[in-house]
Amino acid sequence: MPTAVPIDPARLIDVARQLAHHHAGAGRPRPVWLRRAVSSSYYALFHALARQTAEHLVPNACPQHRLQLARTFTHAALKEACEWISGRRGNPPQHARALITTLSGTSIEDVAAVLCDLQEARHRADYDHLASFSKAAVLGYIQDADEAIQKLSAADQTHRETLFALVALRTAIR
Repeated sequence: MPTAVPIDPARLIDVARQLAHHHAGAGRPRPVWLRRAVSSSYYALFHALARQTAEHLVPNACPQHRLQLARTFTHAALKEACEWISGRRGNPPQHARALITTLSGTSIEDVAAVLCDLQEARHRADYDHLASFSKAAVLGYIQDADEAIQKLSAADQTHRETLFALVALRTAIR
């Protein structure tokens, strides 16, 4: 039986780049590879955010328990929290508004906007049969995901904690 290996956001970024550059010398990569690269770039950011949230919420838990907690964060919950932060969804819960306001103009607001953009691109890539992606656009998505992961890790600790609280709050609301 193969050994379980946690999903690594950095490896997903690497995979996305490999897919986007596949057969680079022979012309444009096949559309299916570009679609998978878009999807992998979104999942890299999604898993980075979910794992960092879990690590913050239960820092002393064993790694397996933190990974299990990270699995409880849904795509919809993370996106909605990010929509609140990026101002793309109005009328967040009253008790979350003060927290959201503290993130205005911060790197966390940038991370939130990128997660929203990438999730929408992933939905087009995975479900819209007529969607088309250029290699340049896909490389842009990959770069955005990579930079957002770096910004998330480097953000002010107070801003990170606020983001994690909003993700946990949104998850609890469902």
